[in-house]
Amino acid sequence: MNKIILELSREHEALPKAELAAVLEVEGGRVTCEFSNIAIVESENHNFVNRLAFTKSAALFVAKSGDISDIGKEVSKHINGTFAVRTRLKKSETIEKELGAEIAKYGHKVNLKNPDTKVVCFKNEGKYVAGIDIHLPHDFEARRPKFRPFFHPTSMHPKLARCLVNLARVKKGDTVLDPFCGTGGILIEAGLMGMKPIGIEINKECAQGCRRNMEHYGLTGEIICKDALEAKITADAVVTDLPYGRSSFMSSTGLQRDFLLAAHRFVREGGYIVVVLPKGKNIKPKKTEIVNHYDVRVHKSLTRRVWVFRKVSQS
Repeated sequence: MNKIILELSREHEALPKAELAAVLEVEGGRVTCEFSNIAIVESENHNFVNRLAFTKSAALFVAKSGDISDIGKEVSKHINGTFAVRTRLKKSETIEKELGAEIAKYGHKVNLKNPDTKVVCFKNEGKYVAGIDIHLPHDFEARRPKFRPFFHPTSMHPKLARCLVNLARVKKGDTVLDPFCGTGGILIEAGLMGMKPIGIEINKECAQGCRRNMEHYGLTGEIICKDALEAKITADAVVTDLPYGRSSFMSSTGLQRDFLLAAHRFVREGGYIVVVLPKGKNIKPKKTEIVNHYDVRVHKSLTRRVWVFRKVSQS
């Protein structure tokens, strides 16, 4: 059983923990300790960390002690090649030097610019918690909408898009449907995690642009150009950012209501529906239960609400 130290993002109060809980529910594992924005997880493997959007860093747990020399001794056993120490603590520079000096006693050389092994260190209740960094292959900034072949200014940031897919509790190979896929941001993140993306888009130009964007990342998926309410598709999960305001090609209020009332048709029993709505729009899809909701501030005058529903049996 592996122990993994996760440093959760402070970008949002609730989403990082909610995303982690949803991913562990699917991939297996449990949180054994939490302090500040740190979670320590026990899991059979650490591959699940590659899915997480609102997690800043991950490390394989090595040691916990109030004595920094004990930490240095244990960590030294896991160093391959050169090393560097990184902390998020007060007086971090001093602690990095102290721990680095302890590790160096065992013959390991420091390389601050390009280390072979990165050591991370946190502190909880007077004790240091240290581990070996796990590289997270995230490139969210490089995948921002403006860098895609087809761009629309209302496209969602890939970090939030990935989080929404994770909240749907899907695993590799599951089908993820976005009935209002636009330029494909949600589908791209689902595809990169190994799910099978299905998109519906009523606007022909956007549907074609969505295909181009997915191809840009080496992804394939089914993109259907039609009215979502007329589609007859069932997926393992539905994840969508419902059109609103001026970006919508039709009356957004009526569309939101009509889709939510029919959303249960698009997902299997037990599957999740994750929907982004303007705050204040509270419409629960038929045959579902509310799992949770989270408010996401877009800018000063706009807060949107992420709703998570689960389709339940009516028997």
